[in-house]
Amino acid sequence: MPEFAPDERNLILLYNTGSREELVKELNEMLPHMEQDQDALCGMAVSVAEKLGRMTDAEYDALCAELEPTF
Repeated sequence: MPEFAPDERNLILLYNTGSREELVKELNEMLPHMEQDQDALCGMAVSVAEKLGRMTDAEYDALCAELEPTF
């Protein structure tokens, strides 16, 4: 399973829709709406979506079960 940094985990918590595929869809849909000064957030969203794409649904469920907000 890919490793997620604390900020990436927080992004997952914020946009989690309950399924891995829907979360990837949400992250990809938010990209065009980001401002030019949000490059770091945009890059993180792309990275998280790519990592989620390499996971199985079972791995995603396990990740979600262990997530706790750090904000």
